[in-house]
Amino acid sequence: MEIKEFIDSWLEATNSIDTKHYLDFFLPEAILDDPSVGEKFTGHSGIKYYFESYFIGYNTQTVLNELIVNKDNSA
Repeated sequence: MEIKEFIDSWLEATNSIDTKHYLDFFLPEAILDDPSVGEKFTGHSGIKYYFESYFIGYNTQTVLNELIVNKDNSA
């Protein structure tokens, strides 16, 4: 999957408040480290708590301001 497509899909899942779709972007053993809240969230249960508390709970909507994709598919 191309970077732009991945980010667009992630934003769609995030902004549609679709917890299951959001969690599909993370491995079951993933660790999400968010310095803005000062916590690490471990596994799907921790990431689900993070998403429901900080995205759904605050009605957060995320937009992409700029994306520069290099020839080697890095951004």
